[in-house]
Amino acid sequence: MFFSFEEAPGQIVRNLRSVGIDMQPWVDVGLLEFHSARPTMYSLEMHLSTLHRHVDAFQPHIIVLDPVTNFDAIGTKSDSRLLLTRLIDFLKMQSVTTLMTSLTSADSSPEQTEVSISSMIDTWVLVQNLQANGERDRILSILKSRGMEHSNQICEFEITPRGVQLIETQPGRSGVLTGSARVAQEAREADEALVHHQAVELKRLQTEYKRAALAAQIAALQAELEVEKAEAELLLDIASRRQSASRTYSEIMARKRGGTVDGDRDLQDGGLLTGSAGSRDRDG
Repeated sequence: MFFSFEEAPGQIVRNLRSVGIDMQPWVDVGLLEFHSARPTMYSLEMHLSTLHRHVDAFQPHIIVLDPVTNFDAIGTKSDSRLLLTRLIDFLKMQSVTTLMTSLTSADSSPEQTEVSISSMIDTWVLVQNLQANGERDRILSILKSRGMEHSNQICEFEITPRGVQLIETQPGRSGVLTGSARVAQEAREADEALVHHQAVELKRLQTEYKRAALAAQIAALQAELEVEKAEAELLLDIASRRQSASRTYSEIMARKRGGTVDGDRDLQDGGLLTGSAGSRDRDG
């Protein structure tokens, strides 16, 4: 149930449709009911009686009162506070969730409402217009929410054709950045992230190049080691063959020496004489 004290139901439906919220289907099926009346049309007691009567008849789960500060036009602040206190107590006893909007002036403190009912409210959402950098930006924060955890961050929001879009604010040196300042900060952070990514990528390529060069150097050293190993094995094989040939030669020479008459060596010119050369030398 929507109680409007400033706009007509058709105007509310039209305005909300422009931001992507179509309320007419819920009105058509009887799940949403509008009541619009200027505060100056009735007295405070009459407004309270009318609200009671509509709530008892419709039995809503949720009620919107927009805005409750307009009751100040037909009574003192004390009278308005008394009306709202009685209304809030009634709706709480009916277990009806109530959303009330309260207009605040630019020079008023955001820590208190114009109608002084903040102590009776369970959840208090503060919506503000922030003027900076030649523009007005909308910000939202939760001043309190009894019985539940809630964020303590200030959040920017935009009213778009797709509804209300929450935007995470960016911290700056002088405070929270919103609007074009936030966009500029996001662009700078994107540039810094790109530069950092490129630096990391360059470092990775340099590391890969050094790894490839080191691998090539290791491969060359391994190839050189294999050549030296093969050369050593070849030298060992040659030495082994020479040693084997020397033993074979010694055995042959031993057999030859064993076949002489007196077993003496035949020498000539400091060398060994074998066969017929040795016989001629003995004959001489």
